[in-house]
Amino acid sequence: MQHDDLRHRPGCQPKQRANSATRSTSEEKRHRTLCWPRRNVWSNVHITDVVELYLLALKNAPAGSFYFVENGDTSYADIVATIATRLKLVAPQSRPVEEAIKGWGFGHAAYSFGSNSRVTAAKARKELGWKPTFTSVFDRISNDMAV
Repeated sequence: MQHDDLRHRPGCQPKQRANSATRSTSEEKRHRTLCWPRRNVWSNVHITDVVELYLLALKNAPAGSFYFVENGDTSYADIVATIATRLKLVAPQSRPVEEAIKGWGFGHAAYSFGSNSRVTAAKARKELGWKPTFTSVFDRISNDMAV
């Protein structure tokens, strides 16, 4: 499959955002909703730092190397709260898992918004000398996200 083909696969549209599953309810209510009150945590990294790691790996990594990329872990609940503050929306609200499944489907409710996905880039930092420059996802949302 060519890179361009990825844009035409379900879930891979270039303008789609990670919070798109909340859009239908939040636009009506002017707030973001969360799945049940779980504090799922996902690793995150700025795309510019990902590019820098790719360049280092292409130049310096032995063939067959495998690296994870991250620059911190953040809960969706904290990200949603920061987005709500930035957009001057009311505070996010939790919703029961049954309602989340009904609105978003089982996959989004249980796996995307109800699970953890944490990795470490310690190997990339140690073996390749990778040093991400963008730090807090909260700083990016609070200061750089378009309103």
